[in-house]
Amino acid sequence: MEDLMAFGAWLLDLAVWSMFWFFVFRAIRWVIDLRAAVEEAGELREEMVATLSKIMHGVKQEKHKDVIYWFDEESDAFLAQGRTVDEIREHLKQRWKDHIFLINGTHVMAGPDYELQEAADADKMGQTFANKMIDRMKAQGRL
Repeated sequence: MEDLMAFGAWLLDLAVWSMFWFFVFRAIRWVIDLRAAVEEAGELREEMVATLSKIMHGVKQEKHKDVIYWFDEESDAFLAQGRTVDEIREHLKQRWKDHIFLINGTHVMAGPDYELQEAADADKMGQTFANKMIDRMKAQGRL
């Protein structure tokens, strides 16, 4: 009888320790998975920042006679020209698909329609852009 009780105690210890190590290894696996997800999120963030830096332009405006010229504030690259905002918009649609233009820090113009909006409304456009990026990454199997 004592042997049976000792065996039962040993079996109970085995079950308890097995459960303990099971949960320890599950916690370790969870931490490893979490770490991988954080690293992947960091990579995706870097990719989004790189993409945004390519498609976002601060606009420097110059007017000569009756023509308005737009240049990139950082690189001085030519962006668009026109006599009116509508002419500039048409130029942007043809040359700069899905780009974002920040004008004087107060207005934003972004594809696909390039309507001039106050910068306060830029959050909505930024959210739309972020959603497009996420959808693109999901379609590519990266999310």
